[in-house]
This record gives sequence, C-alpha cells and structure tokens, in this order.
Amino acid sequence: MEQLEQKFAALLGKESAVFMPTGTYTNHIAVRKLADHNRRVIVQEQSHFYNDSGDCAETLSGLNLIPAGNKGVDFSVSEVTEIVNQTRPAA
Repeated sequence: MEQLEQKFAALLGKESAVFMPTGTYTNHIAVRKLADHNRRVIVQEQSHFYNDSGDCAETLSGLNLIPAGNKGVDFSVSEVTEIVNQTRPAA
C-alpha cells in the first residue's frame, strides 16, 4: 500500500498520497477533516454523502448533517445563513 501511495504522489507531483478503498469513505474522511471540531455540517440535500451513506457520519464521526438545497442541486448563501442562525446553540 505504501508503494502505491508513493507512486501516485509522484505521478501527481504531490508530497504524499493516501489510498481509500471507496469514494464514500473518501467523502466521509474529507468532510470529517473539514469539519474539524464542529459537529454540524451543512451538505447538499441531493448529495450522495447525505442520501446514500446511511448514518456513517453520525456514527463514526459524531457529525450532524444538515441538508441544504431542498430538491435542488445547489443552495444559496442566504439559505446557509438561515441554517446557521436556526441551529446556533443558545448562549
């Protein structure tokens, strides 16, 4: 595995590379990394990660996926602002 990762890093001109067995797992790790210490994550309502990954984000990483873009492929800044305001913890 290490040789495979080194080969792909070299081919892509990168310092390092990581092999992931599935795209779903790759998405999960990427979202988990981007979320850092935040537990609420806004995702596309029509996304594969939201619709087809079961409870992996919640179960494996403690992430609460919040869907945006109801029945569409995108969402607006105003929708994100509304979600942030609605889900902000009480002070």
